[in-house]
Amino acid sequence: MFRKALLGLAILPCMLAVATAEQHKTIVHGKEFIVHTNPVPVVVHRVLPPYWNKHITARELKTGRIPASTRR
Repeated sequence: MFRKALLGLAILPCMLAVATAEQHKTIVHGKEFIVHTNPVPVVVHRVLPPYWNKHITARELKTGRIPASTRR
């Protein structure tokens, strides 16, 4: 039991570091997007309304590979 608690305390800072990702707004092809440095929130926003087609990853912005569903 004590080992599990220590393991949980050791992993907690790592989880918090991953959860704190930067985001900013940008305009691509006349449409406003929210760019995330962490891809996890992008996946969640693409699945749940009302944020469809508004969130992209920094990698997608950098490479110019914005998903087709967000290009409208």
